[in-house]
Amino acid sequence: MGTTSHQTADHNEPIVRPSFIFGCFLIMNCIFWSFAWVSFSTYRPVDNEYKPLTPLSTPAISQLSANPEQVDIGLIIDDFQKFDIYDNDFLFNGILWIAFNPNIVPFEAIDQIALVNGTFVEKSKASVTAVGDKAFARYAVKIAFRNTSITYKTFPADDHILHLIVTYYGTMAGDVIFKAARSNLVINDDLTPMGWGLINTQVASGYLKNTIKTESGNVNATTPGVIFYLYCQKISLSSLLTLILPLVIFFLMGLYSFAIPYSSATARLSLTAQSIIAIVAFRFVIETISPKTGYFLVSDYFFLLFLLVSIIVFFVNLTVHDSKILQYIFVAGINLVVAIGGSYIWLLS
Repeated sequence: MGTTSHQTADHNEPIVRPSFIFGCFLIMNCIFWSFAWVSFSTYRPVDNEYKPLTPLSTPAISQLSANPEQVDIGLIIDDFQKFDIYDNDFLFNGILWIAFNPNIVPFEAIDQIALVNGTFVEKSKASVTAVGDKAFARYAVKIAFRNTSITYKTFPADDHILHLIVTYYGTMAGDVIFKAARSNLVINDDLTPMGWGLINTQVASGYLKNTIKTESGNVNATTPGVIFYLYCQKISLSSLLTLILPLVIFFLMGLYSFAIPYSSATARLSLTAQSIIAIVAFRFVIETISPKTGYFLVSDYFFLLFLLVSIIVFFVNLTVHDSKILQYIFVAGINLVVAIGGSYIWLLS
């Protein structure tokens, strides 16, 4: 009778103590979220700087004047009315200014400034003032643009490089060059559009090579160009927490099944099955929030990681019944797998 009573007590006790489960889970989270913070706080854009320009230092190109006239160009960004990285859609108010020699470059030519990857939604009449032998034209503008190339592989810990290309297609395209220093791009210091920080800028000047289709064939044309670069770092944690934290919680839900006694095997399997169903259902949330691409994102790798370990937890609950030691080892080991796998994914982002 004493032996039977002892076996019954063991049969109704937790297989793995909850304190051990939560302890392993806590250690895993410390490692997991430490790497997440390093990835999130380090500026590592996946986008390459878009560089379609032939540098000004390149030997004279056909169609260009031997001594082209220098035209200085600059941009002031006051505020963004639209800043949607994931729809690649941007709209801002600002000032576009151009400094030129009116004795060589007529104002009519300057007024034909164009955007390669954007449009002037609004463009005021030029306010022209004289500065020495130069004329200084200022336009109040509202510009909509789209990045020529943008990559989302590291979403939701992604950083980006945006660019706006300014050129001139007029009859004097071969007689002028655009010149712009980094200081020619000015951005409001307090500007943090839609949870993004503009942490740096860069400017490049040169020539754009364009191919124009005509009835007699393609014609190569060279036009002056300036590219304004904006270096954007995500500062909002909302998408990261919304996508990753629920997966961690669902994993804990399945892991807690090891605290359920042997006598409640159905409840154990039910809990682990529910955690798998929750992760699969959460996939629809991930699809809704994530940018639409044809390649895997970091968020997809995390989904697969937590789905895989939850399935493993289910099968261990299904097959391993006779060894508490093995289940203690498994709980510690599966948390280690998540810590290592998650840290590796964060390092890739």
